Amino acid sequence: MDCNVAAHLLKVRGGLRYPFSIMNHGVKIILLALGLNLLPAARIHAGPPFLTDDPAPVDYQHWEAYLFGAGDHTGEGYSINGPAVELNYGVLPDTQLHLVVPMTTVGGSGVPTVSGLGDTEFGIK
Repeated sequence: MDCNVAAHLLKVRGGLRYPFSIMNHGVKIILLALGLNLLPAARIHAGPPFLTDDPAPVDYQHWEAYLFGAGDHTGEGYSINGPAVELNYGVLPDTQLHLVVPMTTVGGSGVPTVSGLGDTEFGIK
């Protein structure tokens, strides 16, 4: 640091506290930003589609319907599953039927893009 700049900082800011006050201000801003990002995490509830299966079946004689999509990209190509529809119906108490019907698109790296009906899933839980 140039002597003139150091002398100016000592005069203007009252000594060597100036660099530390900048650091403290920066730390306060970072802590505030982290706190504001973590605050909603306590209130967020998971919703479909889940990475694993739904934890509870649909209520008896009730419906659930979801529209979703998912994709994967590698250096050589891509795969898109979506739009996809998931339908769930509570056929018996604590038992549901489910149907998943995706539209799938695959392509990349010199291969022509192909779209069509993806892997349809029908099940009971």
